[in-house]
Amino acid sequence: MIYKEEIEEILKTSELLKLQLLRGQEHPLLKGKTLAMIFEKPSTRTRISFEVGMCSWRLRTLSKAPPIFQLGRGETVRDTAQVLPRYVNGIMQGFQASDDP
Repeated sequence: MIYKEEIEEILKTSELLKLQLLRGQEHPLLKGKTLAMIFEKPSTRTRISFEVGMCSWRLRTLSKAPPIFQLGRGETVRDTAQVLPRYVNGIMQGFQASDDP
């Protein structure tokens, strides 16, 4: 569970990082980190926007759709969520709401 104070700290840090990026300043906080991006369905705009953002900070991205991660073939989202943090620094998931087409 994430608390209000943690969300506020994340937003404050992201504001600082964005300001430093606009000034052309590098920040070592994110350099060399890896973000895993998991998508329920192909999502070109979301994937590209995250990859461009990550490239701005010299992060690596790992973008996979469920067939690659074996979700739905006996490997649960819970299993994947428990294993991925061993290999990456962050995880972003793109799942559509159940009423989306």
